[in-house]
Amino acid sequence: TSDFVDSGDPALVSAVEDAQADAGGNYAPGTVQTDGMTTITATTGDVVLSGTSTLGVGSGGTSVTAGDDISINEAITWTSNATLALVATDDITINAQIMGTNGTLDITSGPTTTETTTNGDIAVNRMRVLGGSFIQNSNGDLASLPDLNVANGIEVSDGAVFLRILGGNGSAENPFIVGDFLGLQGVGSKPSEGSYTFVLGNDIDGDGQGFAPIAS
Repeated sequence: TSDFVDSGDPALVSAVEDAQADAGGNYAPGTVQTDGMTTITATTGDVVLSGTSTLGVGSGGTSVTAGDDISINEAITWTSNATLALVATDDITINAQIMGTNGTLDITSGPTTTETTTNGDIAVNRMRVLGGSFIQNSNGDLASLPDLNVANGIEVSDGAVFLRILGGNGSAENPFIVGDFLGLQGVGSKPSEGSYTFVLGNDIDGDGQGFAPIAS
């Protein structure tokens, strides 16, 4: 594991596993500029964002690309309208808050994108799932489902999946359990292979939330 500190403001502290040059990977921290973009790239290996304090996003945006997995282990907070882009060949795991109330979160992953702890709350202005599957599954415990607040809606690209559920595997015997408005809206982006069953786990009030019709 190697530790790198971007000396720009705000600081971006990263630990990159198996992505050192001598392990066949490349890590290229960009300089945070007032009008530029911070870029972290590891063509192979995992990228783990961590640090001793809250991380930031450059005013020109921040792009994190990994040839394998990305793990968010420290809170990321920004106030500008910049975009945080996470792109992984494999999985993206969010274990800490992502808070950009004026910004955009773009996610592109391989097999899955998951939030595994209640610490993985997200609050952004826009969120786009550009590839792969964004999955939040509390396994039956509504209280452990991370908060997800997106002021101007979640965009799911063709072929991508957004799934926010309280449990289940989608079968007739064990259907996906939908517990809130965003979970209900995500039903329209279910995995394309096979057929899936959903049930409501709670009463859901979509009044005034701009519900979009679910495609058949």
